[in-house]
Amino acid sequence: MPIPYLPFTDAELFNGVNLVLPAWGLLLVAPRWRYTQHFVTATALAFAAFYIATIIPQLTSGGLDFGELFSYDGVVKAFSTKSVVLSAWLHYVALDLWTGNWEVVDAQKRGISHLCVVPCVALTFLFGPTGLLAYFLVRYSTGSKRKVQ
Repeated sequence: MPIPYLPFTDAELFNGVNLVLPAWGLLLVAPRWRYTQHFVTATALAFAAFYIATIIPQLTSGGLDFGELFSYDGVVKAFSTKSVVLSAWLHYVALDLWTGNWEVVDAQKRGISHLCVVPCVALTFLFGPTGLLAYFLVRYSTGSKRKVQ
């Protein structure tokens, strides 16, 4: 069990990560709804807390050797542990959601059409950094010069 005192396996917790999907849906179809930002932020922070809850037991038990994490073989070794895979996935889920949210908010502040941002957010959901790069390409290709406060 990756989180002490919780009776769930890594696989069961991994399946729970799908609870992030409504937040992505709101970013895509209802970015200006008054509750979207609150819901997405709360979801990202909840997954960040979930990540911390899964990584702390590994850090305190010596399950992760940070010296090894600076080598390819060390990362492969660390990711061969199911609980590390769960923690890594939570890491990606939380940061990708936060990035997708930032793209939507930044585009709104700059007056960029949401239709231009939807593909970027979808790419961020599916391929993380690819969506971020796509957003910056959209941002600069639209000639958005509006000052952001």
